Amino acid sequence: MHNIDAVIYPGVQLSWRRVISIAQNTPDPAAIDNKLDDEVNDNPTSRIQCMGRALQNMYTITSQEEGYVAFISTMLQELKYNCPVSMTFVKHIIDFSEIPSKRTIQRATVLLFKVTAENERINQSILWSILARKFAGNLAEAMWRDEIGSVLIQSLLDKDKDRMVKIFALLALESFALTGSIKKRIVNHPLGLILALNQNLQECYSLLSESPMINSPNLTLVSTLRRKYTGKSFYHGLLKKLKIKISKKPVVDPPPTLLKTMPDDWSGLMQYQHCLQWSLNNIFNPSSVPSIPLPKVFLNPKDCTSHCKLSENCLEIRNDTFYLESARATASVDSGVWYYEVLLLTNGVIQIGWGTKKCVFLQEEGCGVGDDPNGFAFDTYRSAIWAASEVIYPRTQRNNGHCKIGDVLGSLLDMDKGLCTFFVNGQDLGLTVQFQTSSKRRMMGLFPIISLTSHQHVIVNFGEQPWLYQPNIRHQPMCNSSHYVMEVVKKEEEEEHDWDGPLCTLCFSEPKDIVLFPCQHKGFGKNCAKLLEHCPLCRTKIDERVTVCKT
Repeated sequence: MHNIDAVIYPGVQLSWRRVISIAQNTPDPAAIDNKLDDEVNDNPTSRIQCMGRALQNMYTITSQEEGYVAFISTMLQELKYNCPVSMTFVKHIIDFSEIPSKRTIQRATVLLFKVTAENERINQSILWSILARKFAGNLAEAMWRDEIGSVLIQSLLDKDKDRMVKIFALLALESFALTGSIKKRIVNHPLGLILALNQNLQECYSLLSESPMINSPNLTLVSTLRRKYTGKSFYHGLLKKLKIKISKKPVVDPPPTLLKTMPDDWSGLMQYQHCLQWSLNNIFNPSSVPSIPLPKVFLNPKDCTSHCKLSENCLEIRNDTFYLESARATASVDSGVWYYEVLLLTNGVIQIGWGTKKCVFLQEEGCGVGDDPNGFAFDTYRSAIWAASEVIYPRTQRNNGHCKIGDVLGSLLDMDKGLCTFFVNGQDLGLTVQFQTSSKRRMMGLFPIISLTSHQHVIVNFGEQPWLYQPNIRHQPMCNSSHYVMEVVKKEEEEEHDWDGPLCTLCFSEPKDIVLFPCQHKGFGKNCAKLLEHCPLCRTKIDERVTVCKT
């Protein structure tokens, strides 16, 4: 056995810090002098070239066993889970590095056990999650040992553990469960995963109900959005019980900002409860999913990207992948003035806006609402607007940076005037976008759309609950739209688009006409397929390569 503690590979830490500094436009730790560093930062072309060299250096390092293990070791200390740039680039480097051998993966696994600090425990779970998802199949089996299950499940059982440690431990278990043989071992683990998840879920419900936040009108309203949709009678009964005056208008007078009344701990509880419920319903105990009535308008589970984590009432959405996940609502509008609100439970990159049915969702390319000509959105991290892939900043920066946990983003759409205004906690920050109200766009209508980056989480109110911040302009809530998708499973027939084109996805120089068996993955040319021993998508050993003819 190698001495993992002695793994040393020169330049890993510096190369990583260079990548992050260039991405964030901060001083380059490798710059010889400040003048040279300023020239690089002021010149976009130079920055792109420097980034390319820095990434290539990382790929060179990780192409060797010692370098790959040293990179994992460095990430245990350097990775910042609450930094979108850091999270994006660790996934990018692992994705584009050479596939490690079983021996390398096993060495990395042994190394990941050697953590002491709490932040390293979060990074331990993140790295396990990335590796298990990326290398689902044979390499994940080589990486897995029952001690990993013990560490992760024990994190869920330990009441003193930080809540973020628990969330990322759960995500790591979900990633390992992508490999069927490992999932069986997780479910049958002596520590009892299903019982642990249910115990944690009940604890979350208890803590949320006992929280002093429950006396806040705003958070009472938010809590009702979290509950299973049971109609107005339950909602009004709850308000009456809490002695909150029911207004005929869909509004409750809020304090200046939700942030003062919603600490991170309360937000963390809400996130953890959602993750636990989703994991039980979709991964580890799907037979227990209850059937509940849905609101009039909700985020469409049949019109979203593949890894969106939607709540049972489809008004809450979370993304725990490292790509951009998007979801479209079940109703559109083509005239009039409309409004909906979104409560932020996290403070990363979230795009909230409107788009047509042709707004393209491309996860790996980072394409969501506002990233093509078919929609526009507010970026909560940059406090700017995205339209047709161009970012538009407000003339005055009254918001002083990006949105925070507990902020409420409101979107007021005027289809008649071709204007959309975004509000943060009820304040108009000069974030209005003008769009063309063409007959074609009116025919297609505009849908509310939300796109989220890694580990972002929001709750949506389409108007069936009172607004947290009432616009002063006459409007209708989205739940009053008559342009519903008649059934969740119904989608307009669209042309089948092959976004990769007709060529091999590996070499782009020959037709992709080969299907690999037994996994049946396709997209490869004949010559490339001959060179493959394992499917690059699922790592299954290739038994047969079948040529197909496109008609």
